[in-house]
Amino acid sequence: MTGRRRKPSPPYDQQMVSTRDISAGVDAFFSYQQKEKTASTKAKVSMKTVSQGMMDVSLLTSNASQLRTALLHPKYDFFWPLVSLILVSMGLQIVARVLMLWSDYLKDSVIDAGKKRKQLQFVALVIMSFITMANALISVFSVSGS
Repeated sequence: MTGRRRKPSPPYDQQMVSTRDISAGVDAFFSYQQKEKTASTKAKVSMKTVSQGMMDVSLLTSNASQLRTALLHPKYDFFWPLVSLILVSMGLQIVARVLMLWSDYLKDSVIDAGKKRKQLQFVALVIMSFITMANALISVFSVSGS
């Protein structure tokens, strides 16, 4: 075997590591963590959106059931206030859902719609506050015993 002998490499703890290698490793680590955090956040937001939609549907269904019960008892003392509150609540729920859908549409399609989206979300929040108050009054005036 004629040839040059290869110089043995130093033990692992004595090898030289450049700052560029360290920087690349740190960047890769934090990039991976950021991707994991973003995926986790997206999953949580998606789950929250689905659960909010299910709650909206259940409230609308509950109001429809209360309306049916109220219409079956037309001689009830608070018939008209109860029916009007239920209808107002249902109408406001539909308006709030349309505003939220419009806000989501602006997020996905229009580039500079941040201010408009915040306004729509604020109006939807105010409407949801009125929905909560209307449903509290509905429970006060509801037909008991059925």
